Amino acid sequence: MKKIDEQVSTGRTPLLGGPGQEMDVIESDSSPLSSTERKQDIMADVIEQPKLPWTGERYVPGVIGDIELEHLHRYYLARELALGKDVLDIACGEGYGSLLLAEVARSVVGVDASEEVIRYADERYQRSNVQFKHGACGRIPLPDASIDLIVSFETIEHHDEHHEMMREFVRVLRPDGLVLISSPDKAEYSDKPHFVNSFHVKELYFEEFQELLLNYFGHAQFYGQRVRYGSCIGPLHNSFTPPANFRLSQGRAHKFLSIPEPVYFLAIVGNGELPVLPSGIFVPEVPDYWNQHMALQAGIEERDQQLGHLQNQLRNTMAEHARVLEERDQRFGNLYARLLTKEEELRRMHSSLLWRNISKVRILRERLCPEGSWRGRVCASFVHWLKGSGLPVTQSRQFPV
Repeated sequence: MKKIDEQVSTGRTPLLGGPGQEMDVIESDSSPLSSTERKQDIMADVIEQPKLPWTGERYVPGVIGDIELEHLHRYYLARELALGKDVLDIACGEGYGSLLLAEVARSVVGVDASEEVIRYADERYQRSNVQFKHGACGRIPLPDASIDLIVSFETIEHHDEHHEMMREFVRVLRPDGLVLISSPDKAEYSDKPHFVNSFHVKELYFEEFQELLLNYFGHAQFYGQRVRYGSCIGPLHNSFTPPANFRLSQGRAHKFLSIPEPVYFLAIVGNGELPVLPSGIFVPEVPDYWNQHMALQAGIEERDQQLGHLQNQLRNTMAEHARVLEERDQRFGNLYARLLTKEEELRRMHSSLLWRNISKVRILRERLCPEGSWRGRVCASFVHWLKGSGLPVTQSRQFPV
């Protein structure tokens, strides 16, 4: 009888540690890789590799935004199931996800229908426990019962051979094998936003997705995924408290348990007892914009204070300069007034001296050449002769004769 397991089931322990435990998901002691390989920052290594061109058909490392969060969150969650297992990464794309899985898995095979991306992945992601093969979802190039875990992300919507894919999954899985598969919710992904993804061939509603999986597997457990902006509160120490989730809508907060309006469904399916896939959040490594903002704000305030100090200095300097100019103008005015006074005094002195000298000359002339005397007439005739002869007479002032 088919069974749909609840997302939270009592009596089961989440993989790779209990609730409230913080783990290093990069360095696992159970990883088959060497210690040197484990110490590498794997996503930094992936992003630094030469990239395939971004076409929109598949995610490539380095592309940021919701698509980055969605893809990386799924693969890091898949690592919780992949520890020490033989894993198939179907529709692996350019291979970054297979590389992430290979850090904890015993072996990983990445399969993709594109020969170009398989060549790229095979060249760029060379690890001792990962290999890449060209193949299709309906014709997986692996032997029967060779895989413990199938990871199928961003796959089912890109083709319409859903039943062929399910039959191949059943074939390559071992009896206790698991499938972790994602599918966009047609209602939220396409219908509501009136969005058409040209790379999608056949999207499914939840009921269709559920029915397809339960036709081939005895148990299914469903999860929802959606990138949201919000706030996180959790325990600081190794303790567990039930989550209290709130969603603000039309000014009111509504409490919820499951993910509201997921854009993607994730399902873990198998024929045996299913492990509990831990719910959680994925926080990317992004710049600390708040601290940067506060540092910039502090710098701005410090510069504003310095600017205010400089403005005060400038105002004081300008006031002092104006005072000096006013004093200089006042001194200049005083000196100019004194100069005018001295000039007037000098002019009066000059005039007085000149007339005194003229008076003396007149007295001397009257004594030497009295008017009407023969000496006076001789002097007058001589002066007239000088004027008539053309000889220069340079006297500055002619005395009356």
